[in-house]
Amino acid sequence: MLKFVVFLAVIGFAYSASVVCTKYAKDVSGGGAGGYYVRPIPQNCRGQHIGNWRPTFRIRERWTRCQRGYKKYKNACYGLAHGNHNINFRDNEQRCNRNQGHVVTWNDRAEFMWINHNAANQNKWYWVGVFCGRGKDIRNSYLVTGQDMRILGPKWGFRGAHPINTHSHPCWMWHRNNGTWMRQFHHQHCHEGRGGLCKSPLA
Repeated sequence: MLKFVVFLAVIGFAYSASVVCTKYAKDVSGGGAGGYYVRPIPQNCRGQHIGNWRPTFRIRERWTRCQRGYKKYKNACYGLAHGNHNINFRDNEQRCNRNQGHVVTWNDRAEFMWINHNAANQNKWYWVGVFCGRGKDIRNSYLVTGQDMRILGPKWGFRGAHPINTHSHPCWMWHRNNGTWMRQFHHQHCHEGRGGLCKSPLA
C-alpha cells in the first residue's frame, strides 16, 4: 500500500511539474521566460520631449527563427531598427515592437560584447532599452523589457556617467568600440537621433 501511495505521489509531482513548465514556456506576455515584464516602468517615467510617451508594448508571439536582416545569438535575434539612420528612442522602440522585440538590452557582459561586434555596425551612440532611472546606480533604472535591473545591473557591469533625472533625461545610450564609454551609459533627451538596435527573443 505504501509503495502505491509513493507511486501516486511521484506521478502527481511529475504532472504538476510538467504543467508548470508548459505554462512558463507559453508565458511570453507576463513574467515568463527571460524575466520580461516583471518590473513595469512606473507611470511617472515619461519622455517629455516626445509627447510624454512611455513604453507599454508587450510581446505576444515570439519569433521561431530570425527574419531577414537579423542575426542570431543564443535565444534571440538582433537587427538594426532603421538601417544606419539615427532615430529617436520612441521610433526605435516602436520599430522593434513591429518585429516582436524591444530596444536592445543584454543579459550579461558576453552578450553585450557580441552585440558590440556583430549587431552594431558603426562606432557611434546607440540607444539601450533603459528608459528611466534615478542617480548613477544602474540598478535604480527600468527597462522597456520589464526585466529587473536590480538583478541584471551587476551582470552588466555598467554605471551611469551622470546622475539621471526621471523626468528630463529618461533615455540612456551606449557607444560602440569606445574605450571611455565601454562600461558607462550616457543619458539623452529621448527625441534626439541615435543608432537603433532591436532584440527579438525567440520562442
